[in-house]
Amino acid sequence: DDVVAMLAACDKSETMLTHGKRYTHRNPMAIRNRAMLLLMLDTGLRASELCGLKIRHLDQRNKSIKVYGKGKKERVINFSPATGQAIWRYLATRAKDSVDDWLFVTDKGGQIDRVGLLHLIERIGDRAHVEGAHPHRFRHTFAINFLNNGGNVYALQMMLGHTTLKMCQTYLQ
Repeated sequence: DDVVAMLAACDKSETMLTHGKRYTHRNPMAIRNRAMLLLMLDTGLRASELCGLKIRHLDQRNKSIKVYGKGKKERVINFSPATGQAIWRYLATRAKDSVDDWLFVTDKGGQIDRVGLLHLIERIGDRAHVEGAHPHRFRHTFAINFLNNGGNVYALQMMLGHTTLKMCQTYLQ
């Protein structure tokens, strides 16, 4: 329910009060926000990994993304066709960009950093009335869903980029 509410909240900006009336208009970055949330839910990326993605790391044909995690360790993670479509829609709005540009950019075209991502997710969570919304919650949700749907803890370890099973054991509990 929280995920559905947050995805719906991507489309709306903050409500404004003008002359005693409330107005909510469409967020110009809604397509980007939706693509980011879906990618985090599908892959369990860390906030820093999401912020460090470049367009060249994306393989739309194979629905995968090359990620550089802690210690510059490289891994390839698959994502769903729905997430691929959301990313494609977002990139279609940025037709003039090169493969060396950041995958997710601010409204001014710069790189999104971890603090900006945190604030963005908190604002979306507030609009969706979801308490405790933050980037790591998407990673946690990914891990729990993966295990609840029969996923292997060793595969989860590889997807999350953990060197040991210790962190994955918290999700098992």
